[in-house]
Amino acid sequence: MQLLVCLALLAAPPSFVAVGVDGVETRGPLVEVTADRIVIMASGRPVTLATSQVVRLTPSEKSPPGDLIGAYVRLTDGSRIAAGSYAVAGGTATARMGDVPVTFSTDLVHSVRFKQQSHEIAAQWEKILATPASADLIVIRDGPSIDYLEGVLGDVTSEKDGEKVPVKPARVEGLVYYHARTTAADGAACVVNDTNGSSIGAQSLLFAGDRLTLRTPSGVEVALPLSRLSTVEFPAQYLSQFKPEVVAFTPHVKPAAALAALVEKFYRPRFDESLEGGPLRLAGREYSRGLALHSRTEISFLLPEAFGKFTALAGIDDRVRPTGNVRLVIRADDRVVFDRILTGGEEPVPISVDVSGAARLRILVDFGDDGAETGDHLNLVDARLFK
Repeated sequence: MQLLVCLALLAAPPSFVAVGVDGVETRGPLVEVTADRIVIMASGRPVTLATSQVVRLTPSEKSPPGDLIGAYVRLTDGSRIAAGSYAVAGGTATARMGDVPVTFSTDLVHSVRFKQQSHEIAAQWEKILATPASADLIVIRDGPSIDYLEGVLGDVTSEKDGEKVPVKPARVEGLVYYHARTTAADGAACVVNDTNGSSIGAQSLLFAGDRLTLRTPSGVEVALPLSRLSTVEFPAQYLSQFKPEVVAFTPHVKPAAALAALVEKFYRPRFDESLEGGPLRLAGREYSRGLALHSRTEISFLLPEAFGKFTALAGIDDRVRPTGNVRLVIRADDRVVFDRILTGGEEPVPISVDVSGAARLRILVDFGDDGAETGDHLNLVDARLFK
């Protein structure tokens, strides 16, 4: 009987904590993880969470760091692998993460660093990475500084000696691959971090047994043991964190000149609160993040970096339902990605649109098809931008 109990404990799925965008934690054994959903057995029943509503997933118990790090590999898609060793044979690189060999073409390698670095050396390393070059670079350490030689990187053994490295392996600081400068990959759905400091972007996830298998945007596959997993982060930036570039409010009926400023102030956009003050409310639920906009409001955001997707939940605030009738138009630059009438008589509408390549996100909350502005209190809750 004791043996059966021990075997059952060993076979039990690991326990995890999923933290939602609303701060609510879901705890329990992990049943399933994909790029789209997480299933956790909470209080004896499976709970399915959309990853769009999850901030992070972490083990209930932290694992200690793994093996010593012998190479820090940066891929062209931005992923960083902390490996015990790095080797190349015939254009195929192998980074060993404990007992897990990860193989990929050197075409996908941006750079490899073999040593720990002080702040001074790290600054020099970053400067070299940004240096325009016409060939691969072999970076060498010479006392308190590093320098580089241009060449063609060939095979690399675990001792870091390439086919034609004209320096002793102990002096090799790292390698920089020239081809990586023109290689790019679209963003990941999440970032998987391990206990050794790896930070790997994942477009797909598959949980099976004691491993989480992920595929990076550039196509590298990693089967990471759950014992090495630190966090899975679902990175996004809330739109309410950005300062609008332009805000223009046009009332349905033009007020008297003496009241114009007061009316505009009253109906100005609100960030992370409703137009009446207090939390944003949709379908009986309160949200801590989002925008509240009254018709007719145009608001534009200059995007500080490249994003691939914009998501939100749109609807009329519960305080004024069932009134409210607006037309919501969202543009990525001048490209219309969403255009729909929303009313207080319907349930909130999920939004997920492609904003790839856009420098600006433009939102128009226009008057609806009822010819009035009564109750036109639109909430865009959990409005987020994903890379």
